[in-house]
Amino acid sequence: MQGRQGTATRASASDAEEAPGTGARQGALVMEDGYRLPLVSFEPAGPSAVATLVALHNFGDFRLAFAEVGPELARRGVRVHAYDQRGFGDTLGHGRWHGWRRLTRDLRQAIERLRPRDGSPLFLLGESLGGGVALATAARFRPEGVAGVILVEPAVRRGVRWRLVWDVAFGTLALLAPGYSRRLRRGVHPEFTEAARARLKADPRIVRVIRADAYKGLLSLADAASASTRRVRLPVLFLYGRADGIIPLRLFEQAVRDLGAKVTALRYPEAPHLLLHTQSWIEVVDDIEAWLTGEPLPASAGGVLLREGPRPGQPLPEPPRRRPLVPRVRIVRRRPG
Repeated sequence: MQGRQGTATRASASDAEEAPGTGARQGALVMEDGYRLPLVSFEPAGPSAVATLVALHNFGDFRLAFAEVGPELARRGVRVHAYDQRGFGDTLGHGRWHGWRRLTRDLRQAIERLRPRDGSPLFLLGESLGGGVALATAARFRPEGVAGVILVEPAVRRGVRWRLVWDVAFGTLALLAPGYSRRLRRGVHPEFTEAARARLKADPRIVRVIRADAYKGLLSLADAASASTRRVRLPVLFLYGRADGIIPLRLFEQAVRDLGAKVTALRYPEAPHLLLHTQSWIEVVDDIEAWLTGEPLPASAGGVLLREGPRPGQPLPEPPRRRPLVPRVRIVRRRPG
């Protein structure tokens, strides 16, 4: 199913099948350059949705990263569209890094294609890599019609110690040996759900080897996402766990400070990295729903509210004004005669 350029092709009898165990419908997004991004959509039962989410998966994963979360949100009236980002899942060039700018341009087009016809507000939901892409896109393009951003442990990097040293090291490796690769251990965390462990461990669409150029590109994305925290002008929900050494907690805490008054932040002290794949993912969904609908937070037993910002539809606080620079004038007194 290729479709014409610049369109979203929806499921039909010939080219869309039920996603196993999800009750979802498969389709595809076709970008302006003809590149095809497989899509899965979880539709609510009612005539209109409470909200519509464009969901972006973590590094190495693909659209069925939301095979548990998507149906649950749909049962609560929230429509979820999840697609394979370029280089992942069933896309061409599986495992190759296409650049963070390309990923943000893809998301910008996806927002245009998936704009809800029922008038429901549109949000971006991104986990890890996907969170970095969502944050950078929201700040870079400020796409029309997006009502807010939900970041689940996004790829951010401000606050890394010896950052310049790491940049030089990985930049040199990517330049001299771009194909150098390391195998990733996927699906071994005991706190993940059984379905998540099975998918991450055995599904051939999961990227289990990361190339040097891809890792350098991932770092560049995290840099761009960190730089975007102060430029995004939307309500933000920021969710993170204890990270387990994947992304240090201080980087998440720095991102929350940089986002300032526009962010609502919750931490799950007992949850590992990739919150949406853990056995307590239902609590994360509870808090996402509460934020979307304006209910009190935290709605879950495991979440801790760290900061409460504006909800979707509420006005954002004015950014602090920078004081104008006043040139320093040096007065020189001359001695008489």
